[in-house]
This record gives sequence, C-alpha cells and structure tokens, in this order.
Amino acid sequence: MIMRRFIKLMLALGLVLGLALPLSQVSAQDDYIYGVPVENLGNRTYGRPAVDLGYNPDSFQLDADSKTLYTQGISYSVNFEQIPTQTIQLQSAYPEEGIRTIYVNTRVTVTSDPSNGLAIRGHQFYLFYNKFGTISLAFPKLASNTLQKPDPATPYVEYLESGTKKPDYKAVEAVPADQAPYRVDTKNLSPLAYHMNTVNAPSDYSLEFTNYTMSFNYLNDSKQNTYRFQVVDGPTKEIRVYSADGSGIRTVKVNTRLIPQAIVNGNERQFGYTYYLFHNKNGTISLVTPNFAGNYGQGEEDVMTEYVVNP
Repeated sequence: MIMRRFIKLMLALGLVLGLALPLSQVSAQDDYIYGVPVENLGNRTYGRPAVDLGYNPDSFQLDADSKTLYTQGISYSVNFEQIPTQTIQLQSAYPEEGIRTIYVNTRVTVTSDPSNGLAIRGHQFYLFYNKFGTISLAFPKLASNTLQKPDPATPYVEYLESGTKKPDYKAVEAVPADQAPYRVDTKNLSPLAYHMNTVNAPSDYSLEFTNYTMSFNYLNDSKQNTYRFQVVDGPTKEIRVYSADGSGIRTVKVNTRLIPQAIVNGNERQFGYTYYLFHNKNGTISLVTPNFAGNYGQGEEDVMTEYVVNP
C-alpha cells in the first residue's frame, strides 16, 4: 500500500510538471486491480448465458447511476463497493468453457426485496472484465426463488454484457523460418522473467516454453494469473514500442507471436491480445505487450510496451 501511495504521489507530481500520464486509469483500480470503475459503468444489459439457469433469471439490466438492478420486469436497489480481491468459481456463459476461477474486486449487494419479485435481498454478485474485452456479471446460482442463500460451493453463473461477441481464435498463419528473419527460436528456450515498475499494467511476466504458459501479476499483488499460449512465427510486422529504457518510442520488426489460447487462472482482461518476442540490441529477448496502462498520447494509440528480461 505504501508503494501504491508513492506511485500516486508521483502521478500527481507528473500532473504539476505537465507530463503525459494515464489519467483515465488513475482511479479505484490502482488499489482494486481486478475492479470495474463504477463511475464509468452506466446502464448495461447482461444477457442469457447458454447454460442451465435453474431458478436464475434469463438476463439482468444494471444501472450504476441510479443503483438499480432490473430483471423480469422488477427493479431492485443495489449498492456498489470495491473489496479486497476475492477468488470465485464461475460457470462460463459458454458451456464448452466449463467452470473457471476468477479474481474480483467489484461487488454489488441487493438491498431491496420487492413483494412481487425474487427474494434476493442481501444477495451479492460481482462485475469483472472478461477475456472478450467487455464486462461480465457473476450472479449466484439460486437454489429456489425464495430468500434461501445460495450454496457457497456452487459456482456463480456468468452473464455477458449485451453485444459481446466470441472471437475466432484462429492462429496467425505461420511462415517458414527463412521467411521470418526476426523470429525468436523458442525451441529449448529457458524460461524468461520480466519486471517493470508500472501502474495499472502487469509488473511481472514469466514465460515457460515447456508447457507454453505465460504467468503475470501486478505490483505488490501476490495473486498469479496464467494463460496457455501458442507460438507462431508469422509474416514480418513492424510495431512501435515504448522502449523499456525510457528512451522513447521506436519501431521494431517482429515475427514471433505469442497468442493466448486458454486461461488457466486469474485475470481475463489481458487475454484477447497478441504478444511479441524479438531480439534486442543488448542480446536478450524483449517481450512486447499492449499498453495496458493506457498512458498514451495523441497519435500513440498503437504503441505497445516493451519489457526486458530481469538482469
């Protein structure tokens, strides 16, 4: 917590000095890294998942401004809060994805119990960013339509934000090695570890090429997030990166893509992106990720973030 307060002080100093800083990201998420900022939530609908719902409603509408939950034509008052990170089991909206483990910070509590509605006063549900780039609502699996508390051992049910589309995770077409001059040969490559002091983006990454896993965590957060990825040496591509040494933006050429294929555990927000590896001028291997911190200037929306291996 002391480190986070120090970082926030540095952000404030940056504002005084006129530096370009991630203003849109300086929010409750600094302390609740798996949270959804309620001030930006507005009014959203969460549609019916393709799983057995039992007594659960088909869909929900949640209006953060009026603190109201709507379902089956009935309205309920709710309260929002950011809580210390919790781990919950979740029945995925798509049945083929089964039950998964996620981390959450944003909790919503039902505070009213209309006489003509479900008896769910006191029930709590969660909001989180899913791997499709939208917001999911995790609601308890109701044992009945009475005030009976859900069984804690029963996974929550995922409702996807309206308009969410399941991406097609087709791999980038690979090219022969002689057509990929900037490729990184990951065969027999030792694990790679990366670190950066950063806000609102992972501070540590580790790559393991035996079972092809990417693990990452945030500054001062002990919870590990893990994806399985596929390595594809695709056509040469030029990308712009914020140099890890702070020297500014430069253009690099890459062939080697790391494409997440499955979530083992943890945060899903970084899933639906492509990552890159390349050999840097120092003779080590750089990892390139999207700019999750969001601190880009005008015309820099495409610029990615470079991580270098730990010394």
